[in-house]
Amino acid sequence: MRSLGVLLAIFLAACPAWAQGIGDADGAAATAWDEIGQLDYEVGIVYFVDGEGRLLKTARVSQGMARGLYYVPWELVWTKLLPPDVERVFLVHNHPGGNWRLSQEDIELGRFWAEWAQRRGITFDLIAVAPSGRYTSLREEGLILPGEVELSPFDLYLYLLEPSLAMIVEGLSSVLGARLDVHSTLFPI
Repeated sequence: MRSLGVLLAIFLAACPAWAQGIGDADGAAATAWDEIGQLDYEVGIVYFVDGEGRLLKTARVSQGMARGLYYVPWELVWTKLLPPDVERVFLVHNHPGGNWRLSQEDIELGRFWAEWAQRRGITFDLIAVAPSGRYTSLREEGLILPGEVELSPFDLYLYLLEPSLAMIVEGLSSVLGARLDVHSTLFPI
């Protein structure tokens, strides 16, 4: 029985985020950095966690671009996709170029989804991590202004429809074996 306890302790020490929990931006950034911090293209990892920091769901997205990423958190649009008890959502993405600061596009997108999530009783944070391990959190930087973001039809187009179309076109491109150029007209994060 003692060896079973030792094995369990070793497993928990080396296990993924779902067993360790993600309580804040620092934990989300550190967990994601292990997977995406050293990549030469952008990847987003989304952690859906409960009030205790238990990981309930993880989503990953990438189009393989060195600069940019299209993502729509559909769980926030259709809340039936959310696991029960979700209280926080951390969208962590890497900046392969080395800049650990959030871009203006990151800030605008993060503010939009933070407002959308807040209206559903969920806390949202957008985090950028660099190869150095440094990160920036929209919340920690005080860049989320609850109630000050207007969810306009243009924002819905910009943050919901446009990235959805880009992901569909990207998917069709890979299935058809052709490369359709959507990157020059659409604005990824």
